[in-house]
Amino acid sequence: MKRGKIGLALLELFMIVSALVFLYPMFLVLINSFKTFGEVMRNVVALPEKLTLENYIYVWKFIDYPQLFLNNVIITVVGVAGIIALSSLAAYKLSRTGSRLSNILYLVCILPMLVPFQSIMITVLKLAKDMGCLTAPGGSASFTGDSACRWRCLSITDSSRASRGSWTKAP
Repeated sequence: MKRGKIGLALLELFMIVSALVFLYPMFLVLINSFKTFGEVMRNVVALPEKLTLENYIYVWKFIDYPQLFLNNVIITVVGVAGIIALSSLAAYKLSRTGSRLSNILYLVCILPMLVPFQSIMITVLKLAKDMGCLTAPGGSASFTGDSACRWRCLSITDSSRASRGSWTKAP
């Protein structure tokens, strides 16, 4: 009984230390947001000499924060809705059809996941820029949802095949 309490106390101590390690960078961001640029350059970890809201005013005025926030909301909503709709429809059809074409399309859908994104990142960014998708929130959502749609299609198709007992028939 005593041994279990010691183990639980050590686990709790470990979790508290881990939480502090993960929260420390956020604490630094917060305190540095209230400093002037000179104060940040002198000492990053020190508390602000005087609290200033200049950084927040600058972001609100010159970076057009409300528009950026709206763009993020549009990208998220369009991206998630597209991922849910398209991947669910594709996965349903791929999991319910046992034809050779269905298996080929399934492979075409999931094989690009084997290519690391870092190896095609620059090409995808250039393509998005040439298509004008970087400035349009809806265009960014379409590029964002591609890999998530593939993973969702893979997981739904495989779980559906496994639940029917036909996962061994998968390509």
